[in-house]
Amino acid sequence: MKVEREIEAVPADFRLWVCLHESTHRLQFSAVDWMTDYFRQLIADYAAVAPTDSGEFLRHVVRVVTGRDAVLMTYNRNNVQHLFALPSLISSLFRTRRALSDDAVITACRAVYPFLRSELFLPWAPADSETVVHACVERMLERGLLERDAVGHLCRPEVTVPAFGALTALAGIVAETLERHAMAALVLAREQHAGIAPERQRFEDDCRKLAERLAILTGREAPEFFDKQLFRTYLDTLIDVGLAHENESGEIEVDGKIGRIAARSMDLLSDETRQTLLHLLVRQVPAAPTAEHTSI
Repeated sequence: MKVEREIEAVPADFRLWVCLHESTHRLQFSAVDWMTDYFRQLIADYAAVAPTDSGEFLRHVVRVVTGRDAVLMTYNRNNVQHLFALPSLISSLFRTRRALSDDAVITACRAVYPFLRSELFLPWAPADSETVVHACVERMLERGLLERDAVGHLCRPEVTVPAFGALTALAGIVAETLERHAMAALVLAREQHAGIAPERQRFEDDCRKLAERLAILTGREAPEFFDKQLFRTYLDTLIDVGLAHENESGEIEVDGKIGRIAARSMDLLSDETRQTLLHLLVRQVPAAPTAEHTSI
């Protein structure tokens, strides 16, 4: 109920979403033979080394996931995140698609790479990203994370094999980054559709609020998930690649392609995150356009 009030959700819709969410987990465990035993083994492995005293266990959790330790954990995660950024991006392409041609994978990675590079400080120049993506694809084929279908297209493994779970986990590494990109593109596309050229500050504030609400719904703890600086970086990169510019009044004017960019960004997200984000977006009302925006 607290979450429902904080995100200003429609009660009936929110409670239906909770029921659907839990039913989805039941479907996952019943449809995939190996998943139940796999999670049981993970729990058993953890239980073998976890504190047996419940009070000590809770104190340990609080020490680890709050305050300065939480920030340090995030810092350590980000120190290695860049190593898996491109394989994770490739994996994300197969969230909503069974198979893709090599050209489609390259094209999609080339479009997203400048934004990943600016946020994660990836070492390769955009012109070299195609070569690196090719190398990642070959390694993923060797590892069984991707396969070739009858016509030679890249395809994901069947959902009943462990490799599918590994591919899904790999996609999760840059999931939060891709979610922020989708949020930023959606906000800009919505503003453009409404005839609004937002100021940078308002754009960053709208994105931060949207990210905060998504974090509440999905239990995100990483402090940078709704950091305004990351949305600022996305906008700066959008300007660098020629898809937006800041006019003399300090307003952001975006290319007409922003709607398609937003749609493609959403394709990289999980079904659950995509639906949650769209629900939150329709409840976030944009500011009305000024007289200057509405005049011809």
